[in-house]
Amino acid sequence: MIIENPAIRELVASHLQHARLLPILAASAQEGRQLAGEVRPDAVLVDADSPAAAAWLDAAGAAADDIAPTLVLSSQARGDEQAGSRRLWIEKPFVPREVVRCLGEQLNSRPPVAPAPPEATLRLGPLELDTLRHEVRVARGQKVDVVSLPRAELELLRCLMEHQGRVVSREQIIAATWGPDHAVDVRTVDQNIKRLRKHLDGGRGRSMIQTQRGYGYRLNFGAG
Repeated sequence: MIIENPAIRELVASHLQHARLLPILAASAQEGRQLAGEVRPDAVLVDADSPAAAAWLDAAGAAADDIAPTLVLSSQARGDEQAGSRRLWIEKPFVPREVVRCLGEQLNSRPPVAPAPPEATLRLGPLELDTLRHEVRVARGQKVDVVSLPRAELELLRCLMEHQGRVVSREQIIAATWGPDHAVDVRTVDQNIKRLRKHLDGGRGRSMIQTQRGYGYRLNFGAG
């Protein structure tokens, strides 16, 4: 949102927040370009009557419009944009609720983005987790052991691997393994950790899963 006047900027921002949208505020085109490069906004709202903000609209080759659809606040409405333009002009004086409505229409009109497929195979240290086959391959020197895992242990191991050796709390493990809405006792986590250790370690040396007392667990591939 590129609006130089602080009163208008805060007024519109409060209405967007009330609509559960997240406005990123800028007072000039230069600041807007910097923020847009960092956060990649879904839409841009510009005050065309402010020179500091209107410079956004004068970007060479309409490069600004390539970043996101643009809503333009102006004392003089415009309807002469070329076909396919991603600009929508809103005439002043405007009603903040109308701005929110137009912004919502712009966001809802975007083509859906296909979610990226989840990574089927995770690799960390001597572990290779195949989420499709529900099995983990454990490298032990020249030998590779293949272990089939039940769903809970597989998701628990995935959680530990995705945290790259950092300590993960029992509450984080519960949310990632069973879901945040499931009432799971922390002792259930400990029991699954015990079974998972047996699968991964095979009774050899130091366990790959280290306990952080009073907090949780992390993967540890140090020599035992």
